[in-house]
Amino acid sequence: MAVLSKKSSAAVAFLLSDLNLRMCAIFCAAAIVMPPDGLGLDLCILKRLTGAPCPGCGMTRCGSNLVRGNFPRAFEYSPLGIIVFPVIAALGLIGLAPRSWRNEFRRRLHPIPIWLNLTCTLGFAAFLAFGIVRWTMVIAGWNCFPSQ
Repeated sequence: MAVLSKKSSAAVAFLLSDLNLRMCAIFCAAAIVMPPDGLGLDLCILKRLTGAPCPGCGMTRCGSNLVRGNFPRAFEYSPLGIIVFPVIAALGLIGLAPRSWRNEFRRRLHPIPIWLNLTCTLGFAAFLAFGIVRWTMVIAGWNCFPSQ
């Protein structure tokens, strides 16, 4: 990634890499075509082993409900997904843009790597904290997944 300087963190470089941007586009496409309540097939290994969801469980179903305008159900699947899915959708749209546009986007973000690094770090920490709290609450029997 020659467009971002060496001062940019590895997290930001990965976030804005062509591979990640295209993975975001594929994730959004999956959310759009998936039924709002999922496929009825549980793919999460952690949920299969423990009965409790991982931090990412429900994210695709949340996005599927968001694109259909069913915000309360989206929140039940993943409260954090209400914030994360639009960011992933925006990154996915950037991933579908021509290379010159992606490079221009990276160039415009270049003056604010500290802000972007902090945002990435805090976002990842919030994602993990949310997952740990939700997992603990489901294991303890204080909550169920998805919320009812």
